[in-house]
Amino acid sequence: MIDGTLYLTQREQQVMGLTTQGLSSKEIAKKLNIDFSTVEQYLFRVRRKLNAKNKAHAVYLVLSQHLIDLDVVLAS
Repeated sequence: MIDGTLYLTQREQQVMGLTTQGLSSKEIAKKLNIDFSTVEQYLFRVRRKLNAKNKAHAVYLVLSQHLIDLDVVLAS
């Protein structure tokens, strides 16, 4: 958190953005040219930061709190 505001790194935002589009961790890894376990690690960190119960809950929280810019995600 920075100044009481939740902060997601650029890569966490990318991974969550692709997750909101319905991509699996395997598909995200391929698209970002990173290892599957790295994607899972980013998802774990985001869930922990958001206190999300699971990936679907994390997606809901990211979208409802406007933590990613969907226009940027959808353009990629």
